[in-house]
Amino acid sequence: MVRILTTALIVTIVGVPGWSQANKDRLKSGGVASQLPADAPSSLGPSGAPAKLKGPPSQWISNVNVNSDPFEQDEPTVAVNPTNRANLVVGNHERQGPAPPAAIACAFQASLDGGVSFPVHGLTPLQGPLFPAPGGHSCSDSVLAADHNGNFYFAYLDLFRTTSPLRVDLLVATSVDGGASFPTPVLVAKGVNSGAGAEDPDKEWIEVDRDLQSPHRGNIYVNYSDFDTFTIKVRKSTNGGLSFQPPPTSNGVVVSDSGFQAVSAPYLCGTHVCLDVTTRYMQGSNIAVGPKGEIYVFYGDFTERESFDATAGFAFVNAQMLAAKIMSSKSNDEGANWNRTVVRDMCSGGPCRSAGTDAHETKNTPAIRVGTEPFGGVGPGGKNIYVVWGEWKSVVFGFDAGTNKDFAVSEGEIMFTRSTDGGTTWEPAIRIDGDTGTNDKFFANMVVAAEQVYVVWLDRKLDPTGVDYDVFYATSPNGKNFSSPLRVTTESSNPRGTNFIGDYIDIDGAQGPMKIHAVWTDRRSVLTSADSVANDVFTAERH
Repeated sequence: MVRILTTALIVTIVGVPGWSQANKDRLKSGGVASQLPADAPSSLGPSGAPAKLKGPPSQWISNVNVNSDPFEQDEPTVAVNPTNRANLVVGNHERQGPAPPAAIACAFQASLDGGVSFPVHGLTPLQGPLFPAPGGHSCSDSVLAADHNGNFYFAYLDLFRTTSPLRVDLLVATSVDGGASFPTPVLVAKGVNSGAGAEDPDKEWIEVDRDLQSPHRGNIYVNYSDFDTFTIKVRKSTNGGLSFQPPPTSNGVVVSDSGFQAVSAPYLCGTHVCLDVTTRYMQGSNIAVGPKGEIYVFYGDFTERESFDATAGFAFVNAQMLAAKIMSSKSNDEGANWNRTVVRDMCSGGPCRSAGTDAHETKNTPAIRVGTEPFGGVGPGGKNIYVVWGEWKSVVFGFDAGTNKDFAVSEGEIMFTRSTDGGTTWEPAIRIDGDTGTNDKFFANMVVAAEQVYVVWLDRKLDPTGVDYDVFYATSPNGKNFSSPLRVTTESSNPRGTNFIGDYIDIDGAQGPMKIHAVWTDRRSVLTSADSVANDVFTAERH
């Protein structure tokens, strides 16, 4: 939700309660939003649930709890070592105490037996002591990638918890020992009030050029949202993560259109005076690299309008989605120049089927924040490009105080499309979740290997009340025809009692033959654990 006027606005309104720098963060990632100073502990709903469905997943080895310590864990990421398929690293949020305002650290766990066990556990370093120490820091948005030599790269956000406005820096730490350690990180992008090059980074992703054919093999690319300009930006490293270009004293390379915030002239609304705030923002970006070094960044381009009653102390009146698109931006020259195409217009032919990141679902108590975030991949020949994301049949105005989200969304679907000409044009999107019911599906992710597409997502179809969720999976040899969805989880997760299970799940694999690993936020223990510590990170390997 947006209730902020920044210096970039055409019109500035002074003295409006609640319109501050912090409110812009409502559109940011959940890990950042949950650590803002104004946050309060989530209200807890009932912990009871229908009897959980249990059973072995098809084609997947049994589910593994990555780290069974008492800390709450979510927003997981996974990377598999291409030189050793038994070596994988899982990263995640790890809240260092009860619900907000306790600090979140970014944890890593390493396995040398294909994900059967994770004997290594550690926390990525921050640029100061962990909150609540004076001048303390927190972490958010953990993302992992591996290079062709078996080195791992961990991208994450460093939150300066005692600053106002909140400063958030983007860091990358490197492991050269199979994920056993991630020493001193490198500063990639700087947050607000940090001098030259200051931005407002959020929701980053990281990928490495690993292809033998590529002239840029070994390049590391990091993409992120910049809420100073409401754009998507990219930086790269050509020296194994020792430094990134442009340097943090300069702005990153913009790959998207520019967003904006604009305030309308006052107008009559009945006997009162109202005004509108229109916000266009780019968020939820993901990156993929082709066999010849081509770079693709996939992201959402969203525009919403919020209405306020100026006569009644600027009370919030209404919100409406004006535009929602899945976008692709491609570079053939290591990120110097970019060409954008529309992958999917989610408002074409009827009401918008997405509310960007300003959305909450309607079945859980309290409501869970959900959003539209595309993920993509490139086939080995470089011609076939694939994108997956979640859409919603119903998007209506319905403000939720617990998530600070304007739009209530329901009947989520997993959508997929491909390009067969290197991202120039895109085929009509198809639904791949194999369901005709109305229960929600969300948080899709994918990986591509040898032209085989592997997709995972969260799905509520096994629960007759539409609340509990499982992980499901489908695969395709060409991105055109998908297998029937298969269950990955051995037991359903109960989200009651929390409004946050992360913003994404993850999947990765190593070739020769493929070993696919999925990771997700799991809440099967909710009936026996306190709600505040029920989020666990689980993984499973595909046979």
